[in-house]
Amino acid sequence: MASQRHAVIAGAGIGGLTAALTLARAGWTVDVFEQAHKLEPVGAGVQLGPNATRILYDLGLEAALAETAVATEQLIVRTGLDGRRRNGMRHTGEAVRRWNAPFLVIHRGDLQMTLLAAASATPGVTIMLGQRLEDISERTGRTMASFSKYGEVTEIDADLIVGADGVWSKARSHVGLTGPTNFSGSVAWRTVVPAEAVPEAMRARNTNLWLGPGAHVVHYPVQSGRTINIVAVVDDGWRERGWSESGDISWINRRFIDWHKDLRTLIGSAEHWLRWSLFDRPPEPKWSRGIITLLGDAAHPMLPFLAQGAAQAIEDAAALAAALADTPDVAAALRNYERRRIPRTARVQKLSHRQRRIYHASGPLATARDIAMGLMGEKGLADRFDWLYREDP
Repeated sequence: MASQRHAVIAGAGIGGLTAALTLARAGWTVDVFEQAHKLEPVGAGVQLGPNATRILYDLGLEAALAETAVATEQLIVRTGLDGRRRNGMRHTGEAVRRWNAPFLVIHRGDLQMTLLAAASATPGVTIMLGQRLEDISERTGRTMASFSKYGEVTEIDADLIVGADGVWSKARSHVGLTGPTNFSGSVAWRTVVPAEAVPEAMRARNTNLWLGPGAHVVHYPVQSGRTINIVAVVDDGWRERGWSESGDISWINRRFIDWHKDLRTLIGSAEHWLRWSLFDRPPEPKWSRGIITLLGDAAHPMLPFLAQGAAQAIEDAAALAAALADTPDVAAALRNYERRRIPRTARVQKLSHRQRRIYHASGPLATARDIAMGLMGEKGLADRFDWLYREDP
């Protein structure tokens, strides 16, 4: 019976916790194993388009998200060197009616804590910290997941094993995906500054995108507007794993010395920066083997140029639960899940790569970009991404 089926999820990030909620709602008991010994509200800001907020609201999280998230009024796209507005898109009014959900921005840590609180309060969901995935193996017709904590190994069999363990996923090799994870050539710098430290115009409830040669900058308010999240993505050869390396303030200020004065002021308001190298993988032909499957960055790590990393993991979680509800055979359900999801996530991955070239263009290509954006207009921009925000897994 579905109510007795047991799922094991490796990873308590955004995708893993959302999957715990969607599976529990479908009648599964769920054990989530996370290698971190403590979940803390760290990271950068996250943009949630209507394709993600619609799912989160359906899970009953609207009120909890409202405590820290900011509903943005519009996207504003500017060229970084002269500050000229090139295009934009309304996030309120017709946009909410069109896509039946709002655009939200939220600190990643706040989103994870919201999901953690909801999962912890859900009957049938257990979250275990300090548990590192060691192996997945098959014995006597059962698939076993092994986790270790302080050297002590725990083996668990389940009806479903989900690898939600990120871009450097260990679960991925167990579904036969052994290809390399690739450095993109870009490095993201992130910081959060108090709202009162930036000019008043920078505090508006907007998502702001500045495009320039070899770099772009995104900023928006988070934590109920008390702070401003800033992410600068620059073309650079520095490639290291992790996303908490300290960044040199003088370097990032020099990098944008020729950009518009308003952006220079914003970047100069930060007292510290963290940086991380951006890695991804090409779209995969499969995500599953038997009762093992992947979701989120473990399945489809993507560059942030469409701001869809978190949203696609949330979609994965909803689609996985839906596929399992439709088909009692878990292996067959997982094949249906990946058949539905892989074409969509592959499209997002490929378009994210294309957006990098457009965002960071210089010379004649940048001129052509600016002209095309002006001709497209706000309605054209909304129409262009209608396929993305309308999806209902």
